[in-house]
Amino acid sequence: MTSGGSRCALDPPYQANMGYDLASGVMYTAEISRNNPSAFLFIIDQSGSMDERMETEHTKARFVADVLNKTLYQLVIRCTRADGVRNYFDVGVIAYGDSVRSGFSGALGGKILHPLGH
Repeated sequence: MTSGGSRCALDPPYQANMGYDLASGVMYTAEISRNNPSAFLFIIDQSGSMDERMETEHTKARFVADVLNKTLYQLVIRCTRADGVRNYFDVGVIAYGDSVRSGFSGALGGKILHPLGH
């Protein structure tokens, strides 16, 4: 909750602009819950240009990895309750460069989207 009792966009149950219906031309909203989860799909550039250094002396790739890791961490924190991490969101990463593939590796590498609580 935010100050004054108003709901934060990331306080469950979540309310979010979900998209634009092309057929009707209408924006719509939907509640995000464990019964009606949403998804975050991150598209990550892994081409050679990501090896370039920024003013901070870190590479673009490191910067993007840090931002993505912090974002995923915040999603987990916001979905954590006493009984564990609740599945309000599926998350996925698509990496592209020489090829297009899952941005996850190991056990998560076989699929693009994964429930946050698993």
